[in-house]
Amino acid sequence: RQNRRTTMKQSFDQNISKTIRTQEMILPGDSVLVGVSGGADSLALLFFLYLHREELGISIACAHLNHNIRREAEEDRQLTRNFCEQYEIPFFSGTADAAAYAAAAGMTVEEAGRELRYRYFSALTRGHGFSKLALAHHLDDQAETVLFRMARGTGIYGASGIAPVTKNRKMTVIRPFLNVHKEEIL
Repeated sequence: RQNRRTTMKQSFDQNISKTIRTQEMILPGDSVLVGVSGGADSLALLFFLYLHREELGISIACAHLNHNIRREAEEDRQLTRNFCEQYEIPFFSGTADAAAYAAAAGMTVEEAGRELRYRYFSALTRGHGFSKLALAHHLDDQAETVLFRMARGTGIYGASGIAPVTKNRKMTVIRPFLNVHKEEIL
């Protein structure tokens, strides 16, 4: 049983490392801000990058935004803070009122939360000189996104799903877990 777990972890690590290399997500000297919700996916990404930081030649930091949507949000923030303290990872934490923003902007709370998260991450990226923002979207998120966009009626771009690397004038977003399933991450 232990050998199977070790083999699975090695396969997982190799898959992620290959994705990072082939997509040119991370280059030596990059400083990577990892967006962490406190859930298993994002904590796994933070831990993966922490374990491979020397091999990749990068520095990392963690960012967490509490949207005040879920009752457990403060617990998620504290869990993430404790994780970062344990591994001496710089930790940034912010708070936003997604429900109020959604009501004012005429959007869903989920859309508001996503927009507020990206604004927060973008401000940190620019303000602290991070070269990349890493997010833990995975293959199951990819399938869900494509189906959702198709149901809404999308063109070719929307049907393509989530890009592994997204660059705009504000920041470069990378998604190293985009080729693995949530089950593999867990």
